Amino acid sequence: MAEKSVDISHILKSWDYKPDEMNVRRIIGDDGKEKVQMRLDLGLLQMEVDGRPDGKRPHGFESLLDYYQDGLKRYVAQHGTDEGFRLTAEEANRLRMESLQYYHRYLSFFFLEDWVRLVRDTARNLAVFDLLWKYGPEEDRWSSEQYRPYVLMMNTRGKVSLTLQERDYDLALKQLEGGIRAIEAFYEAHGRPELIAESQEIEFLREWAEKVRQRKPLTPREKLQRQLEEAIREEAYERAAQIRDQLKQLDEKT
Repeated sequence: MAEKSVDISHILKSWDYKPDEMNVRRIIGDDGKEKVQMRLDLGLLQMEVDGRPDGKRPHGFESLLDYYQDGLKRYVAQHGTDEGFRLTAEEANRLRMESLQYYHRYLSFFFLEDWVRLVRDTARNLAVFDLLWKYGPEEDRWSSEQYRPYVLMMNTRGKVSLTLQERDYDLALKQLEGGIRAIEAFYEAHGRPELIAESQEIEFLREWAEKVRQRKPLTPREKLQRQLEEAIREEAYERAAQIRDQLKQLDEKT
């Protein structure tokens, strides 16, 4: 019997790589399950949409993060404290490599507008950063922590995109402000508050917040307030007085 070919040339030829685009698509695998594929210049990545992207279950857990979190939980149960719990350099490296899988996947979800899974995977990688910062080798903690602002921004983008689908502009603005504050807190915690003004992540979220404010439908009071400001600007004082009366009546009703 001839050996089954493992050549993927036919797949690559049917899906051209476009360097100026994010080459991502959903497929149904031979196992009948949904997958995500990311086309690269020299090949492709294929990822499961749930669980660990490569489909493996290390030590019987969904991911190494779950495995090490379980180890921490058992350590605390045995010792009554987390003091003394540490991840080795090898364990920390394995976690970082696993997080890279999730990075490729949540980036794919972003372009596929799968906001729920984007939020899930970014929150998961933030949990890895937390674990590595607290229990990983001190000399290489920053290797992951430096990406926290970016992942916080992506997590916020997923949450806000979900919220805007429901046209809840007030909640979206709160989520954007929460994301901005979280990134600011990161720089402050690391003694670099001067970098807040240079943060591209914060700048993006602030610009998006302004766009959301512009899209947000005005309340009756906000409409009258704008009309009042316009009347005053045009020195139409009689009209301004009428609008003030309308505002007063509106306030009395509420």
